[in-house]
Amino acid sequence: MTAVDLTGRHTNITVSGTPSLVESGTYFDGASCIFVNDGLTDFAFGAGSFTIELDVKYAAGVESRNVLLDFIGGFWGWAIRSRVSYYDLAFDVTPGSGEGTYAAVDPYFTPSTTDWSSIAVCYDTATDTLKLFRNGTLIYTATTSNTYSVYAARFTIGADGRSGGPTLFFKGWLRNLRITKSAR
Repeated sequence: MTAVDLTGRHTNITVSGTPSLVESGTYFDGASCIFVNDGLTDFAFGAGSFTIELDVKYAAGVESRNVLLDFIGGFWGWAIRSRVSYYDLAFDVTPGSGEGTYAAVDPYFTPSTTDWSSIAVCYDTATDTLKLFRNGTLIYTATTSNTYSVYAARFTIGADGRSGGPTLFFKGWLRNLRITKSAR
């Protein structure tokens, strides 16, 4: 698979392993991921509003813990993770200490190997409200004033991309990823 930046900004994109583009989305085999620029600042939201949306479908035999998206630089960042053994989905924030905290959790998430799940995380600075949606239904809401990374970092799709190499690989399909710096 070859990944290409179509924004005209010349972003470095590196494919690790063999994720494959199929008709229904990008398939991650549990040992592959995509790195998008180690020095990326686009997703260092700071205290600004943002929305992250994507569709996910799990493959059979998925590991008990895996990461769908990860933006970590040093000790600051955010990630969307799932823990299959706990049946939850979380938006995880690493607020400078290096220890992640679950800012939003869907405690009833059951990964499906047959159906797509639409996931959205939205933070609105006007109300200091963080929301987690699954299939258009509000699952979790919290009032918070977290800072969601302020530094340039590596954006990883399909794994935890922290230094030392990728871990917690995702096994399944992802599609329709959209990240905006506004509350939608």
